Amino acid sequence: MSIHQELLSYIKSVKSEIRTNQNKKIITEKKFENHSSINLMGIYKFNIENHNIEIIKKYIEKKCRSAKILRILADGGCAERRRLGTFGCTFYLDDDNFFKLFGNIGNENTNNTAEYSGIIMSLLLLNIFDFPNTDILIQIYSDSELLCNQINGKYKVKTAHIVILNAIAKNLYTKIKNRKEIRHVLREFNQEADYLANQGKYLNNNSFELYYN
Repeated sequence: MSIHQELLSYIKSVKSEIRTNQNKKIITEKKFENHSSINLMGIYKFNIENHNIEIIKKYIEKKCRSAKILRILADGGCAERRRLGTFGCTFYLDDDNFFKLFGNIGNENTNNTAEYSGIIMSLLLLNIFDFPNTDILIQIYSDSELLCNQINGKYKVKTAHIVILNAIAKNLYTKIKNRKEIRHVLREFNQEADYLANQGKYLNNNSFELYYN
């Protein structure tokens, strides 16, 4: 099932007042021997290998002692054929590109769903990694002006499934203790995230890959 279909299913369950504890809690994380299972409101569901999380956490803990800014470039797209949704994100501590992520959210999606997925996955990882230095400024960039203005509260959200994505993004954004900002960037300055998003089409549906230096 695609992310868009999961959203429609969630909307239907809310309208029917069938709300489970899982739906009420925005993030459910279960740790197993080799991996952690992450669930965002029953909509985004995936696994991350524990050793990857620990390696990245140790790197962040070391680099955060001197870093001043964490920059994240995020993008999403939706192919015309089958409306395949993909996203890509790249993380920089100062000028050091230490982490990349790209994913596939399945068919029958929309471009806005894909754009939001890039931001949501970025924010989720920020919450999982828990940056120890709260003096670091976190800057998140997207070439979707609509998305940035919606998350920053400048634009109202009217579409039902985007209301849910917007709520998820704002919830994750609020949880971050650092100084933070979400900014719009022109597409020509977001080519790295765009390239990563395009790589998502080579993945299996509803999966992602991450890389770190």
